[in-house]
Amino acid sequence: ADAFLAGLAPSHKDDNVAFLHAYVHYRLSNFERAWEMLSAPGAAESESARQLKAQVAYRRGEYATAVELYEAAWEADGTEDALINLTAALTSGARARDAEQDAR
Repeated sequence: ADAFLAGLAPSHKDDNVAFLHAYVHYRLSNFERAWEMLSAPGAAESESARQLKAQVAYRRGEYATAVELYEAAWEADGTEDALINLTAALTSGARARDAEQDAR
């Protein structure tokens, strides 16, 4: 995987390569690195990049951020997938808050 990633060195001139690099990190469960790449100045702002950023936020347990990103996707396209992802983020965020309160 490292050799593959080395061949996909991110470039701000080529948003698709930078997106693919972040996606590879996401698929390898390296969510911190994927988040860094998607949040870097000059990072791609395509719909695919925003969707991946929402998924990374969700997998990092940052449900409020995921909700914001999924809400924007829902408002932009109104697809069933956007609604399903938004519902999952809202539900997971509520469960995390409940578990935190129970632990106190």
